[in-house]
Amino acid sequence: MVFVNYKETANEVVKELKLDGIKAVLCHGDKAQSSRRRALEEFKSGKARVMVATEVAARGLDIQGLPHVVNYDMPFLAEDYVHRIGRTGRAGQQGHAVSFVSREEELTLVQIENLIQHRIKRIQLAGYEPANRDALLQKMHTKPAYRDRQGRTNNANDQGSAERRLRLMKAIKNKSSKTTRLKG
Repeated sequence: MVFVNYKETANEVVKELKLDGIKAVLCHGDKAQSSRRRALEEFKSGKARVMVATEVAARGLDIQGLPHVVNYDMPFLAEDYVHRIGRTGRAGQQGHAVSFVSREEELTLVQIENLIQHRIKRIQLAGYEPANRDALLQKMHTKPAYRDRQGRTNNANDQGSAERRLRLMKAIKNKSSKTTRLKG
């Protein structure tokens, strides 16, 4: 299973796989539910060797014996990484997750490592390694914008806190308008 961030990328990856003779199916939000279900069945039955999906497939899929998950793009949220790699190695079976990480995604990787409290093994291919990765990470960690940045979450509590902030802002606004009326 290959995860990407955008449906356009999913379409491109499937096209390239097919050009290489690899049967691949798509699963993203622009596909009808019946089309996504059919793609999943083809993948699970072995008719398709690869399933390329966006976040629409990261949660709730139970695919027995899935040996590999590839993150073609790193997810936008660290929590989504956990859901993506959770598709493999289920029920005590072995599984592998491979992620392609660009320099721009290094911060996301660090946030993922903080979330899972585990350092992810890095393998750099010749010709693709950053000139000085350690210097890049050091530079990122010293910038206040990166150092103090909190990771985003998909936490349901965020909606409640947003609603509380809205109520507070309305209360403050109502209080100031009452004060203005008393003075006027």
